[in-house]
Amino acid sequence: MRSKKRTRAFALALLSCLVAAAGAQPAIDFSYAGYGGGGVSVPNVPAAISVRPTGGDDTELLQQAIDHVSALPVRENGFRGAVLLRPGRYRVAGRLEMRTSGVVLRGGSGNATIVATGKGRRTLIEIGNVADAATGPSVGVTDESAPAGSMALTLESGAGLRPGDRIVITRPSTVAWIAALGMSGLPGNYANQRLDWVPGSRNLVWDRTVAAVDPARRQVTLDAPITTAMERRYGGGTVARVASGLPVARVGVENLALESEYSAANPFDEQHSWNAVALDRVEDAWVRGIVARHFAGSAIRVGQRARRITIEACRS
Repeated sequence: MRSKKRTRAFALALLSCLVAAAGAQPAIDFSYAGYGGGGVSVPNVPAAISVRPTGGDDTELLQQAIDHVSALPVRENGFRGAVLLRPGRYRVAGRLEMRTSGVVLRGGSGNATIVATGKGRRTLIEIGNVADAATGPSVGVTDESAPAGSMALTLESGAGLRPGDRIVITRPSTVAWIAALGMSGLPGNYANQRLDWVPGSRNLVWDRTVAAVDPARRQVTLDAPITTAMERRYGGGTVARVASGLPVARVGVENLALESEYSAANPFDEQHSWNAVALDRVEDAWVRGIVARHFAGSAIRVGQRARRITIEACRS
């Protein structure tokens, strides 16, 4: 029953997006998706260091190699270099973190495997900043309806915004919107604690760059479209300029097998690594040529604050 309610909730939310976009002009242009903003090939980054497995726990070995390349200067191609893993099995009791721009983690000869050992519901490789970017004051979007696919927004005030500024656009999950989707007052015991959507818990956020500003019309043009309608009757939306904390950029993981240890005696075992790779608060990143085995959750999880991501030739 619980699963059916969640399925209904997802279906209603998806239907809302489709209805909002139906007849909208222009349609969503997804050519902006992927590494480099669409139409850009994922680069081949030269190795800056190579490592071999020790036969023991390699968490520190791999993290130190990543940190070493992270400390190198950025080259003309925008990258610092790649960490090359020689063939073998690398055991990782914790997690690996890629928090710096211009770093690639690559397996050599297609025979390198990283194994998430032991227990713990964790992600094996995390890519991106730890915290969201800091923003200045928010200004409201005044369009009665900005359809899905919109590339321009009208604001209460466009003062202070310039082409090239990074902005965060937020579409709130208000009481009215939640009620329209039927995601409040659900039946069943403790539904208000388990099933009902809480206002503010389903906000949608887009990281964008200002492409142009029209002061007379108080309008900003974006570098890529929004993907869900913003309607004033459901709370509209806001725009805030990024003050600090730009996302990590140009990061890749490629040509690796990623595994999680698990209890073969327990088919319901979930007390082990959940995700092979997770990306959030990052842009122009990729995961390619990855084979993931035995993770309880996802091979690759892309968070809400990740943009221009390419996932290519991966298997779970």
